[in-house]
Amino acid sequence: MSTFKTNIILVVLLSSLLCACGDSSDRSFREGEIHYRISYLESSLGKIPAELLPKDMTLKFTSDQVMTEIDGIFGYFNISNVTSSKKSENLTYLKVIDKKFYFEGKEGEIAPGFHRMADMEIEFVVGGKEICGFNCDQALIRLPEFSDEPMPVFFTSEIGVNEPNSANPYSQIDGVLMEFYLTLSNLKMKLVAENVYSKSVSDKKFDRQKDYLRISKPTMEAILDSLMVK
Repeated sequence: MSTFKTNIILVVLLSSLLCACGDSSDRSFREGEIHYRISYLESSLGKIPAELLPKDMTLKFTSDQVMTEIDGIFGYFNISNVTSSKKSENLTYLKVIDKKFYFEGKEGEIAPGFHRMADMEIEFVVGGKEICGFNCDQALIRLPEFSDEPMPVFFTSEIGVNEPNSANPYSQIDGVLMEFYLTLSNLKMKLVAENVYSKSVSDKKFDRQKDYLRISKPTMEAILDSLMVK
């Protein structure tokens, strides 16, 4: 077989593994990654230099495990949450430079950092749109801290993840979030899915980290607040 034909075959095989915005040929996949772009709803973002603020969030998933991860640029900080319905785990990890902490929550408990969204109201409405090739339903959220007006959130049931929102403020929504809002400590963010990848995700990604110090939820939230205080 010629080198040219071999390269063509490799390109086709690689393309079949990737499901990005505008191409949802594999609508039933239950394992992969979603990459979200983060924008901020306020011009005043606390004492963190703008260049250190997270620009992206990654969600890795299998059918019954979910890991969300937000990185500060240059490794200034990293926060991740791992939920596993098969292991009954809800773990949040926080790394600030060389300090490492974790909190072990109960099933269904909102992860540290999102406490300011506890009073959010969700209303499911008719209408939706397509994001990354997936059909998305719409809900309106009401959260006075964000806005006096209800804000649209979009989610899809075409990605097969069990309880994808069990540790975030959207537990009432039975679907993978594709466009939504979060408050991480004092930072008000909007997240929009930019790419969805159908790919194998190793179970090791969801294993417990062994070199993190266990702390309480209030302590972890106090650390986050101290980083992002206005």
